[in-house]
Amino acid sequence: MSVVIVRCGSLGDVSWLDADQWQWANEPLLFRASVEEFTPYIPQFEAVLSSAERQRANRFHQPADRQRYVLGKVVSRFLLGKLSDQSPASVQFAVDTSGKPHLLDNDQVQFNISHAGNWVLVSLAAVAVGVDVEQVRPSFRYEGVLAHSFSAEEQRYVTESADPRRVFFRLWTRKEALAKGIGTGLLDDLTNLPSLDGNHALEKQAGSSLHNWSVLSFNLVTDYEATLAWTGLSDQTRVAFYHLGPGSLQAAH
Repeated sequence: MSVVIVRCGSLGDVSWLDADQWQWANEPLLFRASVEEFTPYIPQFEAVLSSAERQRANRFHQPADRQRYVLGKVVSRFLLGKLSDQSPASVQFAVDTSGKPHLLDNDQVQFNISHAGNWVLVSLAAVAVGVDVEQVRPSFRYEGVLAHSFSAEEQRYVTESADPRRVFFRLWTRKEALAKGIGTGLLDDLTNLPSLDGNHALEKQAGSSLHNWSVLSFNLVTDYEATLAWTGLSDQTRVAFYHLGPGSLQAAH
């Protein structure tokens, strides 16, 4: 049985560029948007959502959950609209057999969305990509998730670290980003998805489309952990990080 390689690591601090002049490139692109910064503008941006997206948004009981969902959809529509030369409202999506959304009739651009707390992240790439962000919440009891979804080695690494809570969230974002990139649902067994630094070999099942993956954590802001995952192991690959404000979102299209 053949194997694929998953390479996990950390980028540490990254430089966030102004998104006004972003361009499509060969490397993965990562955009961040602050919910607080966008809150006054969300009602006007909602016009680009589909009727199904608006219906789902209206089912959220908590305003904060609704704002994060809407902002993620709005940002992805503006960015993908620019790439496909469409208006944001005209962008159409489909879902593949693994449950991953993608542009209808366009397999040249892959994207993924994640949000937590005050932040929404949207990743774009020419290859399969996954992103996850988590707020490091002091009240969250992570021990049950650690026991259920982490290998024995990973559990030891977390519990023996100087800051177990933060390390848990860092490794958890790696698992989620990789799972989202592959198309593995979060209800599947995540103990098989590696999260510790270094190269890891995974058995490739017959008929599987699983590829080699790079999984890199980075510093978003204080008290948040985030990870970007994409197919390929090239040491030459660079990630472009952009901060997206309300003005630059308009300029994105």
